[in-house]
This record gives sequence, structure tokens and C-alpha cells, in this order.
Amino acid sequence: MELDLCTVTPDPMTVEIGGRAQLTAHGWGGGIEIPASEVTTTWSLEAEGGEVGTITPQGSLHVLSPGRGLVTAAMTHGSATVQCSAALWVPTDPPPAIVIAYPLDEAVLAGGALRVSGTAGFADRVEVRVDDGPWFPATGVTSWSAGVAGLSAGRHRIEARSVGGLGGMSAVYDSVMVTVDTGEGSPSSLGPLPSALLLVLPVLFVLLVALKRRRGKAVLDAAAQEPLRPP
Repeated sequence: MELDLCTVTPDPMTVEIGGRAQLTAHGWGGGIEIPASEVTTTWSLEAEGGEVGTITPQGSLHVLSPGRGLVTAAMTHGSATVQCSAALWVPTDPPPAIVIAYPLDEAVLAGGALRVSGTAGFADRVEVRVDDGPWFPATGVTSWSAGVAGLSAGRHRIEARSVGGLGGMSAVYDSVMVTVDTGEGSPSSLGPLPSALLLVLPVLFVLLVALKRRRGKAVLDAAAQEPLRPP
């Protein structure tokens, strides 16, 4: 089998400053991949206008500075040698970040409507979703918020993501779990009648104690007024 084509993965790739990536070269002959043990591979890295990092003979890339570059693999099998490349981009901006500030994780919410809010950085936009529903846009980016309505009673996962940084090709996520208590059918919820009874019970207790005291005093007074009879 004669080597006539090679490919590099991943291609293209975006790596942060200080990050690392492992590249793999694949050799092909007649549309069939040649086992890596039968191919010799050498790696090189070229950058536009400067050096962006280093690459080892095993294809391990270490990024040191921003810029664009080209990682090339030269593969040799028998007497045939072919080259293939992967595009590299190292952005100057850090990856996006996001935090959900409200509601807090494991919060118990009264009612099925709320406004989720938080902060994000190095992002182009913020999106929110509930459970596995569709993503919808939030208002704002650095300080963002999004209205959520129609939550049923029970536990729900609220998730937010910021998209941007790294040329708009990266996203980070944050999520919280909340419990919605609508007060319908809940054993702990009190309707008008139980709530009224709770208010009346202390008053009834005081009245009963006072009545027993009055009855006891009346019995003692009657006993004191009755003449003693000889045995």
C-alpha cells in the first residue's frame, strides 16, 4: 500500500495562550488508513509574524503567544512522503465566563415565574434555557437578565451560557437547580380554614383555662358557705 494522502486532526483548532493540544496525523493509501506504526511522522510549526508556541516530535502543541499559525505533519511510508497541515489560531482575548447570581442553587421559589440574572465576561451574548428546552437570549451581557415563566411545581434546572471570546467559537455554562412551590396540592400549604384555626386555637385555650378557674372558684365558695354537719 503506497502512501498518497495524510490528514491532521484537529483542524482547524483554537487554543488559548498557555494551553496545550495533542495533534494526530493519519496516513492514507488508496482510501485506506495506514497503521500509525508503519508511518514515520515529523512535526513543524510556522506562525504568521512571530512564534506562537512549540510542538514536540510526538505532536504535542504548547501555545505561548497569540497569533495564527500552521502545524504541518510530514509522513513517510516506504519511499513516499506526503505533507498535511492544520490551521491554528491563538486569540488575544480570554475565554468567556458566566455566573448565575439569581436564583441561588437549590433555592425554593414561590410561583412559576422569576427573572434569572447574573454576570458574564468576554462574551458576545448570553442565552438561557430551562431543563432541556430551547435556548433564548438574555438582555445584556456584562450584567444580564432573562424572564422565565410557566414553571410547574417541582424541580427544574436553569442553565445559562455565554458565547464569544475565542473569535465567537467558544461557550461556557453555569446552571442551578431550583424547586418551585406553587402552593397547589402541597401538604405544607394551609388554606383559609386551617390558617384561621391556627389563629383561634390560642384564644380558645385561654378561654378554657379561665372558665375552669372560675368553675373551681365557684365550687370552693359554695363549699365555704355550706355549714359543717356533725359526723
